[in-house]
Amino acid sequence: MGKHNKSGTNQKGQVAFLGIDLSKKSFQLHGVDAKGHVALKKKLNRRELLSFIASRPQCVIGIEACGGSHYKFTELGYDVREAREAREAREAREARSVARVRS
Repeated sequence: MGKHNKSGTNQKGQVAFLGIDLSKKSFQLHGVDAKGHVALKKKLNRRELLSFIASRPQCVIGIEACGGSHYKFTELGYDVREAREAREAREAREARSVARVRS
């Protein structure tokens, strides 16, 4: 893993995939280039996140989050994909809700 500068990026390449770990107060970003090398590591607060993402070149964003987060990033023109575990959990909750309504 290369050294990162103050912006949290290194010189290996442009971020092709950006993973964002969302929490209440801070967000941990981990970006990799097309070859899978670490290209970005950064921790941001809620206020800084959208402006930082908007200033970056287009990439695929992977998040474990709710629809509101998807909406914000897709509104900026990014391809947003939900983490498989989060999607499966959401689908299971929806199935249980439908089953309750039908019974």
